[in-house]
Amino acid sequence: MNMKTLLNIISRIFFTLIFAAGALLIVLRICGISVFIIQTGSMGEAYPVGSMIFVQSTEPAEIEAGDVITFAADENLTVVTHRVVKRNDEKRYFITCGDMNNTNDAPVAFESVAGKVVYKIEKIGYVINIINLPAVKWLLIAVLAVLVILMIIQFYRDNKRKAEHEDEKV
Repeated sequence: MNMKTLLNIISRIFFTLIFAAGALLIVLRICGISVFIIQTGSMGEAYPVGSMIFVQSTEPAEIEAGDVITFAADENLTVVTHRVVKRNDEKRYFITCGDMNNTNDAPVAFESVAGKVVYKIEKIGYVINIINLPAVKWLLIAVLAVLVILMIIQFYRDNKRKAEHEDEKV
C-alpha cells in the first residue's frame, strides 16, 4: 500500500467520523435531545460514571415519581441527573434524589429541568472526557491540520505529475 492510498483511507475515516458525529448531534438537538456524561456515582448502577445519557426535553406535566431527570442544580448551572421522588404541582417543583444518596436534593424548579433521560451508553463518556481534555483537543487539531496539509501536498503532486505526463504526450 503506497502513501497516497494510506493517507486517503485515514483521512476519509477521520473526516467521516467527524461528519457523522456532528450530524448525529445536530439531528439529536433538532429532536429536542441533549447529551450529557455522568461524572459522579450518585446514580449507582442505573447510570454509572462514564455513561453518556440522552435527555429528551420534556414538559413537567409528563414527569412522574420514578423518572430520571437532568436539571440545573444551582445558579452556576451545575448539571445533575437524579431520580424524581415526588412532585409539587402547586409550588412547581420536583424533589429528587440520587439512587446512592441518603438524602433528597433541594427542590428543583420545573423551569430548571432539561428533560427526562431516555437512553444511555455506558463507558463511552470516558472517551468523550478524554477527547475534551485541552491537550487532546490540540493533538486532534494538529492531526487534522497535518492530514489537510498532506492532502494538499498530494493534490499538487498529482496535478504536477498529470501536467508532466500531458507535456510528454505533446
